[in-house]
Amino acid sequence: MPKSVLAQGDWQQALSEMILTLSGPDFFPAFARGCQLVSGYQSALIVWLSTAHKPINLYQDLPEEHAVPSTKPWFDGAYLLDPFYALFTNNAPEGIYRLHDLAPDNFFESEYYRSYYTQTGLTDECGMLVNLDEDHSILVSLGARGLPEIS
Repeated sequence: MPKSVLAQGDWQQALSEMILTLSGPDFFPAFARGCQLVSGYQSALIVWLSTAHKPINLYQDLPEEHAVPSTKPWFDGAYLLDPFYALFTNNAPEGIYRLHDLAPDNFFESEYYRSYYTQTGLTDECGMLVNLDEDHSILVSLGARGLPEIS
């Protein structure tokens, strides 16, 4: 039987980094690395969501060729059509959600998908919604590029 990711030295090092950087400027990069390690996803976007203002980018490690055409448009308004943002606006319980499980039936034929989502280069995505209170949440979007769906 293969060794659990959580029992491996890489995870233990990542966990140590997360604890050491709590409440510091290096926490989000350490947290993203830990999430990527246990999930198999390759990139992270961490966003503060609020009913009082537009989403705020807390951290992202998207490859440059995908960050430029996707991050600015998302924060400029594409987020309004994002199924993960809809979780927040619909007061969904916190949890981990896969895009393929929550996207509406016509999502992959939608204008949002054709004009925005294809620019991200993502082949699979999941989002972790952490509800801080009824008006604020953190969304951790983990993405895979050039890989089959992660199960």
